[in-house]
Amino acid sequence: SQTSVPVLPAKPVTDMPATSATNSFHLPSVSQANRPMNISGPFDGKSATTAVTIGGKPAQVLAESPRKAIVQSPSDMGPLPINVQKGSATADGVVRNLGMNLSAPSSKLLKDEKTTLTVKVSGLTDLKSDVPIRLVNHSTSVVALEGGETQTVIVHPADVSPEGVYTTTRTVTARETGSFNVSAMVAESIPGIGGGVGVISGHN
Repeated sequence: SQTSVPVLPAKPVTDMPATSATNSFHLPSVSQANRPMNISGPFDGKSATTAVTIGGKPAQVLAESPRKAIVQSPSDMGPLPINVQKGSATADGVVRNLGMNLSAPSSKLLKDEKTTLTVKVSGLTDLKSDVPIRLVNHSTSVVALEGGETQTVIVHPADVSPEGVYTTTRTVTARETGSFNVSAMVAESIPGIGGGVGVISGHN
């Protein structure tokens, strides 16, 4: 069973923090590929007057409310330039768009059976700062996760491959027969920035 999903936005991971001409935008420094991204700023709820580009391409504004816009992040991964325009207000920065893949040979185990969970994070080219990844076992009555049922894995720049990928593995041991569900996300997210998590779950 294999699921490809990106991770939550996180604290800055590049040397190019977001800047704003109005000092009132709060651009995310990390986003998740193909998932909604929250941007706080001088919004008024009228998305038709909001323009966002990520990686030089227009990004769809999914929704807008006062002080926040929700934008669809692209499938491209890695550090991408981001520009936001709202009326006369504008902001430019760099957002790192990450992808996460969780996989295991089997997501349904017999009692005492073991399998290997592989966590792969992409989009880390030229990483300058650590990225904390939180792993959570949501099936503690069924399986035990090596390293703890809730744990933080620190991705150091030195641990990233030349291709911008970080990979780690954990042994999953069944306490009883059944399917398991493990999620992964960036552990320290920017306040107010939401999104999905990487999940491997077995229902087959």
